[in-house]
Amino acid sequence: MGRRRHAYPFLLALAGAVVALSPAWADTVSVRAAAHQGYGRIVFNWPAPVPYAADISGGRLVVRFGRPIEAAYGPVVRGLGTYLRGAEPGADGRSVVFTLKGSFGLRSFDLGSAVVVDLLDQGAEPAAKAPDAAPAAPRVRVRTGEHEGYTRVVFDWPRKVGYKVARSGSTVTVTFARPARLDLGPLRSRSLKNIRGATAAAKDGGLTVTLTVPETSRVRDFLSGPKVVLDVMAPSEPEPAAAKPEAPAPAPAAKETASATPAAPKTAALTKPTPLVPGQPTALTPPPKTTAPAAPGAAPQQ
Repeated sequence: MGRRRHAYPFLLALAGAVVALSPAWADTVSVRAAAHQGYGRIVFNWPAPVPYAADISGGRLVVRFGRPIEAAYGPVVRGLGTYLRGAEPGADGRSVVFTLKGSFGLRSFDLGSAVVVDLLDQGAEPAAKAPDAAPAAPRVRVRTGEHEGYTRVVFDWPRKVGYKVARSGSTVTVTFARPARLDLGPLRSRSLKNIRGATAAAKDGGLTVTLTVPETSRVRDFLSGPKVVLDVMAPSEPEPAAAKPEAPAPAPAAKETASATPAAPKTAALTKPTPLVPGQPTALTPPPKTTAPAAPGAAPQQ
């Protein structure tokens, strides 16, 4: 019993720590709202599909999700001022409570990772479809595959659909003319070489899929029957910098030549005088003749 009593404070502290850390695990969700003819619409754009439930009770609209949510609701209340008095996050971190200004009908559905909640005016048929509502949006399978030099993405639409592809830097946006429910799990696989992220959002009665790709990758798209195919090519290598022309080798320094210094004229060696011996005649040897060098251009002597 003593051990159990000591364990209670520890468990309470652990539970408090988990609660304190839970906001860090919440998904940041973009929420937008707009009033249409006969209904007001709230769209929760999650980064991935999420379970949800919506109901109206006691003048309040409560939307609950399967994961913690972090969002700003002020713009929603301002955008649907005819329908809403206020909004506040639920104490569990997974829900939001909207206070209503009157009695409204309710309609909700999902478009892939987007959760759509409609508040219907009094007198409006709950089953009536708004121009851009698609409760029966088809489920579109997403397939991916790695090939030599490119990554392929296939959207398996059940019938042909209009679409367009836009590119801005590393962001590729595929906009479909009709809404759909799809699972982006295959596009978020770490095994894909040329796709680094994917999100989907309902927009203007259609569906927009945004992919993050390498900036140097080319993207091509085409139809294969009702299927929309997108190929993201492998990133191209950066172009090598142009080689700088080598500077010409410096000319070899001219060798310094010693200035020709005229050699000093050789002088005749002095002969040692012959010693005089008394009583003997001494032969007199005339000194050697010194010939001056001929002047340049002078005629040779005969």
